[in-house]
Amino acid sequence: MEGDYLAFFTSPNSRKGRNLHADDRIAISVTDRENLVRSALVRGRVVKRVGGDAGWEIVDRIFAKYTGGPYPSARTARRTSWNRRT
Repeated sequence: MEGDYLAFFTSPNSRKGRNLHADDRIAISVTDRENLVRSALVRGRVVKRVGGDAGWEIVDRIFAKYTGGPYPSARTARRTSWNRRT
């Protein structure tokens, strides 16, 4: 979560990024590793795209939440954070 948004990131040139530019519908599923019948599914449309330094700030915040540090990648790689309103 990033504020009121469910956020994820990908390269705009990746298959996922190209597909999202063509069709903004998304579906994200999560399964509990301890209880495989417990899961969640979110469907919706991308409502916001964030690129450049602002996108990296989101990526770093999400990555740090789970690892304690920034995303270990060269900042020259293009990434876009995609957000769905919850």
